[in-house]
Amino acid sequence: AFGLLIVIGMSVGFVGDYLLDMKYIVTNQKSRDSLTLWGFRTFLVAHFFNASAVLSLAPVRQQLSVGTITLVAGAAVAMAAATIATEKLSQPNYGKFKQITFWYSVVIAFATLLAQASAWKMEAKSELSAALSSLSLGLWLFMGSDVVLSHTYFGKDKNTTPYIVANY
Repeated sequence: AFGLLIVIGMSVGFVGDYLLDMKYIVTNQKSRDSLTLWGFRTFLVAHFFNASAVLSLAPVRQQLSVGTITLVAGAAVAMAAATIATEKLSQPNYGKFKQITFWYSVVIAFATLLAQASAWKMEAKSELSAALSSLSLGLWLFMGSDVVLSHTYFGKDKNTTPYIVANY
């Protein structure tokens, strides 16, 4: 189930990329906003599949306590709240997308922190620990890319070559 859920998450993410990129083709602002919102929602679902993949592993379910999962969830909410709270400092303007930005941030942070906590709980040097560490690293890099993208999407005069190059 783990691999299948990751593949589904990646496939859903591909659809999210398509929706977000379509906003550069569509000229109607209402349609662009709708595509952006649906892109966010699609990626939120993709990261839900990533978190589900981690929880689909029996050893993870056996090793992670309810307390650990609650701590991970709390940290994810705190990270998302910090994203919104530092909007003026970091200078993206989420505007009408502030609410979906918060919820998307909760889900990607939860998936990332869950993979990280799970990797730490597994026996070091085990294949499962290595797989979860790889997933966690990929999700940390994804979040880093999202920080850059938040500036290209919501920052004033930030859709420039340095930001695009930094994202890739």
